[in-house]
Amino acid sequence: MSETDTGPWALEMSGVSKHFGRAPALDRLDLRVPRTGVHGFLGPNGSGKSTSIRAMLGLVRVNAGAIRIFGRPVPAALPEVINRVGAIVERPRFYPEFSGRKNLRLLALAIRVPATTVDRVLDLVGLTGSARQRFGTYSLGMKQRLAIAATLLRDPDLVILDEPTNGLDPEGIRDTREMMRGLADMGKAVLVSTHHLGAVEEILDTVSVIKDGHLVAEGRLTDILPARARVRVRIGAPSAALAALRHRGWQVTSLPDHLEVHGDRPDLINRHLTEAGLWPDEISLSRPSLEEAYVRLIETAPPAAAPLPQRIA
Repeated sequence: MSETDTGPWALEMSGVSKHFGRAPALDRLDLRVPRTGVHGFLGPNGSGKSTSIRAMLGLVRVNAGAIRIFGRPVPAALPEVINRVGAIVERPRFYPEFSGRKNLRLLALAIRVPATTVDRVLDLVGLTGSARQRFGTYSLGMKQRLAIAATLLRDPDLVILDEPTNGLDPEGIRDTREMMRGLADMGKAVLVSTHHLGAVEEILDTVSVIKDGHLVAEGRLTDILPARARVRVRIGAPSAALAALRHRGWQVTSLPDHLEVHGDRPDLINRHLTEAGLWPDEISLSRPSLEEAYVRLIETAPPAAAPLPQRIA
C-alpha cells in the first residue's frame, strides 16, 4: 500500500478560508469525504460549494487552511494524485458534429488513454446504444452522461461532480443518480455538490452541509437531517385535547385546523385522548421530507463571520 492509499479519507479540507475582497467565500471550512460511497456536498446557492471544488482541484489558491487528496497536500502534490481524480466543474465542450464515441476517442488520445477504454466508459454511463449518434443531437441528460464518461477515462478513484442534475428532466436526474450510485458501488468516492437534496437524497451515504462558506453539519444523512414524524389530530374540542395530551407529556402545537403532536405513535395518542373522554375526528401520521429538514437546518445555522476589516491580497 502506497503512502497515498493510507487513511480513511479520499479528500480532506481543514480550516480552509478564501476571500474575494472583504467577505469570505470560505470561512475556516472543514470537509471530509470517505474513500468510498456517495458524499453529498450540500448548501444553498452562494454557500461556497463551487469555490471549494475549485480549491480542491488547485484552480483557486486559498488564503488559509490545508487540503489533502488521498493523503497528499493540494496544490503542492496535486500532480501525484490528479490522475486519480475525475471532475466536472463546468460542462465540457464537445464537437457537436462528432459522435459521442468519436469525441471520447479524441479525448482519450489527448490524455494518452487506450482507445479500448472508450467503449467501457460509454457502457458505464449507459450510452453504448447512442455512441454513434452526433453529440449535437443528444438530450441534456445524455450530454451530462457523456461528460461523466469523459471524467472516467482515467478510471479515477475520486469523482467530483458540481451540480450534476441542474437543468435535467426527471428521467435525466434518475439516470445521473443511478450512475453515481453505480460508481460508488464499484468502490469509488463520489462527491456530488448540489443545493437540491431531493434530486440525490436516496443515494447519499454521507453529507457535509455548508452555509456562507463554513461547515454546518456532517455525517450520515439520516443522522444530521432527521425527518421527524408528526401526528396530525383533528378534533371537535382542540383546547381540551391540547391540555390532555400535554398533561401526558406530549409536545403539541396548536394550528388553525388541527393539532400537531411530535412523535410517531398515533395509536398511543388516540388512546390517551379517549382515556380523557375525547374522540378524534381524524388522526394521521406524517413525516416531513429530508429536504424540509435540510432547509430547516440551513435556516437555523449560525451566521457567517463578519467581513474582514481590510482586503486580503
